[in-house]
Amino acid sequence: MGKKVIGIDYGSDSARAVLVDVSDGKILSTCAALYPRWSEGLYCNPAASSFRQHPLDYIEVLRKVLTGVLEGCACKDEVVGIGIDATASTPALTDAEGTPLALKDKFAENPDAMFVLWKDHTGAAEAEDIVKVWGGGSVNYCETCGGDYSAENIWSKVLHIVRTNPEVAGEAHSVIELCDYIPSVLIGKRCRNAYSTIAYKALWAKKWGGLPAEELYRELGGEKFVEIRNSMTGEPCFGTEPVGTLCKEWAEELGLSQDVVVCAGVIDSISGAIGAGCSPGKMALNMGTSACLIAVDPDFKDRMIKGVFGQFPDGVVPGMMCFEMGLSSFGDNFAWLKRILAGTMKSLLKGQVPDDVLASAEDKILPSLADAAAALPFREDAPFATDWFNGRRSPDPDSSLKATVSGLGLATNAAEIYYAIVEATAFGVKAMIDTLVDNGVALEEITAIGGIAVKSPFIVQFLADVLGMDIFVPDLTQACGLGAAINASVASGCWPTMLEAQKAMCVTDGVRYCASSARDFSARYARYRTM
Repeated sequence: MGKKVIGIDYGSDSARAVLVDVSDGKILSTCAALYPRWSEGLYCNPAASSFRQHPLDYIEVLRKVLTGVLEGCACKDEVVGIGIDATASTPALTDAEGTPLALKDKFAENPDAMFVLWKDHTGAAEAEDIVKVWGGGSVNYCETCGGDYSAENIWSKVLHIVRTNPEVAGEAHSVIELCDYIPSVLIGKRCRNAYSTIAYKALWAKKWGGLPAEELYRELGGEKFVEIRNSMTGEPCFGTEPVGTLCKEWAEELGLSQDVVVCAGVIDSISGAIGAGCSPGKMALNMGTSACLIAVDPDFKDRMIKGVFGQFPDGVVPGMMCFEMGLSSFGDNFAWLKRILAGTMKSLLKGQVPDDVLASAEDKILPSLADAAAALPFREDAPFATDWFNGRRSPDPDSSLKATVSGLGLATNAAEIYYAIVEATAFGVKAMIDTLVDNGVALEEITAIGGIAVKSPFIVQFLADVLGMDIFVPDLTQACGLGAAINASVASGCWPTMLEAQKAMCVTDGVRYCASSARDFSARYARYRTM
C-alpha cells in the first residue's frame, strides 16, 4: 500500500511512538521518552497511594517521541494517520476549553490540578460511596464494572478532589482523560470522549441513556460534580473513528500534512489487546507495571459477571462483549523486591563505586533471583504470599488490601521470597481467568504481551504451569503502540474493519510456553482463594 501510520503509547513511566507500515504491520522505527518530572518522583506520595503526573510531562514527551520516530524518515508524505492509547483512568480537571488546570500559573504545582494516574487510590472512600448510591437503586449503574466501582476509575478521583480541594474544584468546569487529551493537543481543540474510557470507567451505557442520572451526582458531590458530569454528555467516539486532523502547528513542526487523520484514543490495555490480535477465544494478557486481561465473546448474553473490572459491548471488536480484568500491581511487585534488596547496597556504595556499576548490579538482581527460583524444589510448605501490593483490582476490587509474605524462617532466602511473589501473582491471574470461564466466557488461548512477557521467561513459564494453559508471546515489544497504529489505519481508510487490519498487521511469529503438570499447585491456590 505504501501508507504509514504512527501509534503513540502513553504508559505509566514513559511514552513510545512507532512508525508502522499498514500493509504488513512492520514497525519501521520507534522512539521512547521518560516523563521528566515523574522520573524525579515529583507530585507523588506512594504512602498515601497518591500518584499524579504533570501535563507538561505529556506535552514535552509527545514532542520528543514524534520528532524521534520521524527522524531521518524519507516517507513523511506517506503518513496518513496517528493513533493514541494511554493509561486509564488517568483524568485531569480542566477549564471550559479542556485545558488541564495545572497548565495555569495558579495551579502549576498543585497535584490535584494534574492528571491523576490510574494507580492513584486516594478516591477509595468515594468509590465505596458511588457503589452504595449508584449501584443500589432501580438501575445498577455499576453493572459495567461487575457490580462494583474502583478507586482507579474517573468518578472516584473527581469526586475526591471535589470534596477535598474546593479551590481547585471551584475553577474546574470539566474533566479530560489522558487518552482524550493527547488527540486534543494534536488537533488543536478538545475532541470527543473516547468510547473505551467512558463506556465503563465513567459508567456510560446506551441502555440507560448515557451517564448515570444527574441527581446521583448531585447527591454525592453537589452542583460542581453535576457541572463536570454535564460537560461529558456528548456521544463518545470509537478508536477506529477520526476526531480530526493534525493542526497547522504540529503539522509544520513534524513536517507532516495537515490531512493526517488523528483517531480517538483508547485505553492502553485495549490497544495492547488489539495489537496482540485479541479475538473470540484468544485472550490478551498485558504483563507490565500492572496486569490487564482482555477477552471478547460474540455470543455472550447481556448479563453482569460479578467481579470483572470492566464489561462493555464493542470494546475491542465491534459486535462483541469485551471483558477487562486486571491486577493493580504486577511488575510493580517485583520492582518492590528489587528496590528493597538494592536500597542498602546503593546507599552504602554511593560515591565509592561508579554509578554505572551500581546500576548494572541492580539490573541483575531480578534475573539472578529468577535463575535461583527456577532451581528451587516444589514444597507445599514454602513461603506463601498474596499479591496485593497496590490493593486488588479484580476479581472483586478492594484498594485497601495489602500484600503479605508468610511462612518465613531463619533459613528463608531471597529466591524463596521472589518465588512466593511470582506464585501469588500467577494465582491472581488464575483467579481472574477462573471468574470468566466459570461464567461462560470462552477462553482457549492466551497471548502475553508487555515488558515482563518479553524479559522474564521464568514468570511466563510459571504462569503457564499455574494456569494449565499454553502461553504465546509474540515477537513484539510494542503491542500497545501497534494497536494504536491499527486503529489509525482503519480511521484513515487504509483498512475497512478492525478485523481485516489485525489480520494484515498483527505478528504471528513468537515463542510458545507449554504448560507443565510437574507441580501440583491446587492446594496452594485453594489457600490463596481462601485468603
